[in-house]
Amino acid sequence: MLTSHGPTAEPESVGFRKPGPRRTQVQPPARLEEKPQTIVFTIHNQLDHASRLEIHEGPFVNDDANSNLVPAHGTGTFKTTLHAGIYQLNAENVPAQVNGQLYVGSYRGG
Repeated sequence: MLTSHGPTAEPESVGFRKPGPRRTQVQPPARLEEKPQTIVFTIHNQLDHASRLEIHEGPFVNDDANSNLVPAHGTGTFKTTLHAGIYQLNAENVPAQVNGQLYVGSYRGG
């Protein structure tokens, strides 16, 4: 969700055995040979202007880790791949004091 207070992720963790609140367990550093998780984001823009979700400061942030522009009060989706780790979420053109965080684990289920 994109708001004037910054972006939030719900749920804030994916790829863990049990869903729930923020994970504090330490993830081993991702290795390039590990397969990343495919993550699909649904974005709700509650701002009065168009913005995009940006993903920064993760173990291996790829070039497609930014959404297309989402219109004011509109929704959008985008898909990217992320390795296990902690990522910072930003909203374009929003001077947020606190960035959102997304925790990605390596669990694939089965």
